[in-house]
Amino acid sequence: MSFKECLNEYIKQIQCTGKELAVSSGISETVISRYRKGERMPSADSEYLKKLSDGIIKIAETKMIQDFNAEQVFEKLRKSLMTGQKELHFDNQKVNLLLTELDINISKIAAFMHYDPSYLSKIRNGKRSLAHYYLTSRKEEVAVSKKNMEFLLKKASSLMDIYRKERKNKLNVFLDEDMHKEGHRRRVLAVPSLGTMSEQLLEKILKRNAICGNERKIVLECYTKQKESLEMILSHSTVEDEISEIISEEYEKYPLVLSLAECFLEKDIQLSYDEYLSGIREAEAYAENHKNYTVHVTQMKGFRNIQITCFEGKWCMVSKNRAPAIHFVIHHPKLRYALENMTLPIQDGKM
Repeated sequence: MSFKECLNEYIKQIQCTGKELAVSSGISETVISRYRKGERMPSADSEYLKKLSDGIIKIAETKMIQDFNAEQVFEKLRKSLMTGQKELHFDNQKVNLLLTELDINISKIAAFMHYDPSYLSKIRNGKRSLAHYYLTSRKEEVAVSKKNMEFLLKKASSLMDIYRKERKNKLNVFLDEDMHKEGHRRRVLAVPSLGTMSEQLLEKILKRNAICGNERKIVLECYTKQKESLEMILSHSTVEDEISEIISEEYEKYPLVLSLAECFLEKDIQLSYDEYLSGIREAEAYAENHKNYTVHVTQMKGFRNIQITCFEGKWCMVSKNRAPAIHFVIHHPKLRYALENMTLPIQDGKM
């Protein structure tokens, strides 16, 4: 028995009109009429099917018609929705043949469709089935879907915040608020931070790179800000830095630049090998004078263009140093945990 036949049979049994059922169920008379004609059907998991069965039961009870069970009516209507419907069959062998003949890459299809490549591969291999979608123009159904989506979004945790140059002020607000919060921080650095560097060494680097005018002003402001921020954090919490010390031959192949990601200065200021080593030595000296600061110098090759800052249990920030600078502040627990427990050697290549 089809859905329309099942519905019309119930209407006949309870001796009501479509209008009466509409009032009892809270579903519009137009929709009831379309259900009866087979022009439309509710989805098996929609609230409309429940409203329909409840409406039938209410009328049956009002008219003192016995042998009507709410659960049985709902289940019978639900099963009738499946009658006469054919499940779409996904022939993965034919799809594989088509993709092979046309020389189409599954990764390119995934990128074009904004799908996960692994998901498409599972569909292609018959391990997953295609999703079924239900379209509606009914305001009530759209409202329910919207409400459910808003609930899911409310419960979801954001993956990350992204800060480019145009969001510099918002990044500064975030960092300014954060430096007053207690908790252990760990940083994996390509080069020593400005916060542990002496003003004399910084001036030497800027002079050798002929940095002057507004660019020099931006760097010095960033330098002052980072030193003050580090001092504030160390006044109540601990900071642990990890820096790779590479040999001169390796450094000549891939010279490093001053860490200016937070400045968003669209210019690379290169460090000579001696300046790079001086920065490491100054970081070690800084650690001797600040009990809450620790620096680990390793001989393992690490990042050249990326630094990672983790506020344990709170967030991790991945910062790209070279122009253009960009910061990814990660909040998602699993991603954050992976970065918090990351150990060198990990290399990012030449970027």
